[in-house]
Amino acid sequence: MRLFFDESVGTKVPGALLHIGVPGVEDIERPRRGGDIQQGAADPVWLQWVGQHGYLGLSEDTAILQSAALVDLIRLSKCGLVFLKTGQSSRWEVLRLLLIRWEWLQAVDRDVPRPFAFVLGRNGRARRML
Repeated sequence: MRLFFDESVGTKVPGALLHIGVPGVEDIERPRRGGDIQQGAADPVWLQWVGQHGYLGLSEDTAILQSAALVDLIRLSKCGLVFLKTGQSSRWEVLRLLLIRWEWLQAVDRDVPRPFAFVLGRNGRARRML
């Protein structure tokens, strides 16, 4: 599984996942200076990149799903996305949610044909939006 975390998630959660060496992960990317996706990159840029490179994109920016243009881009780019509806949750709570739902994330990435978008709530329930 290859994961991309957009800037809404921050750096601590992907950093922690890298540090502990979660099973089944080939790569974890996020926007960074000098990286494939630059810090501050617009949503269309990282969405296209995620689709083109087959990453599972994770974001807390559920407003993306309210934009018809971005939803069309998700479809055209064949993105696989999970939106974390974690609001003002601490990074620990976000990390904990991902770890609790880790097997589900792996199954979605492996088994669900792209494009797709799920919203994963704080309670661990996932709802398919696309």
